[in-house]
Amino acid sequence: SREKFAERMNRRAGQLGLDGTSFVTPSGLDDKNHYSTARDMAVLMKACLKNKQFREISGSKSRQVHFIYPPDKTVTYQNHNRLLSMYPCCISGKTGYTSAAGRCLVTAARKNGVTLIAVTLNDRQDWDDHIKMYEHGFSVVHKYSKKEISVRQDIVGGTADKVRIIIPKKKIFTSDNKKIKRRIHISPFEYAPVKKGECAGRVEYYSGKRLISKEEIYYAESVDYKQGITDFLKGLF
Repeated sequence: SREKFAERMNRRAGQLGLDGTSFVTPSGLDDKNHYSTARDMAVLMKACLKNKQFREISGSKSRQVHFIYPPDKTVTYQNHNRLLSMYPCCISGKTGYTSAAGRCLVTAARKNGVTLIAVTLNDRQDWDDHIKMYEHGFSVVHKYSKKEISVRQDIVGGTADKVRIIIPKKKIFTSDNKKIKRRIHISPFEYAPVKKGECAGRVEYYSGKRLISKEEIYYAESVDYKQGITDFLKGLF
């Protein structure tokens, strides 16, 4: 039912952190309890871009559809997102209009390895405004890459003296021109055993003194507990 479909939409919205969004109808037609925000639409587009089929379909100027029933019916649909033709960097988007919401547009554009998302609500000049926002955004946003590295942590009472921890490759996008610094937080040593995939600490990325991102890091291998003479004697009795 429409109600159950909207219920699942709201559940997914909650998972994505869309705190300013409430879905009532799958179609998005006007309803006093159906609403969202520009920020939430940007987050939703970011999630949608992870879906390959969505990227391909929403990034096509037209799409031919072969019907299951009737089996001989084929229709070519034109994409209403004119930005695909007006702005070469545009890779995806979705238009929307109701009398209450006005002209709404969510698009994504990619240039030099940087992907940006633009959202306008109730904007009669949406095509031009999106291009202006992208031109500004691409002029100030920079991409930085940090290579994957590994560090070794001392292990006490293990079958090995050290264990390897991987700090994965990281892409960072920022409008700062400051050098990106990576800070690794792990304890000087750990007691055996440790398991591959367990959390070993965290890594933080800074632009100057500003924290940009932080995430957990994990053990790349396991180290078992080394059985000593005390354990051996306990095993005998």
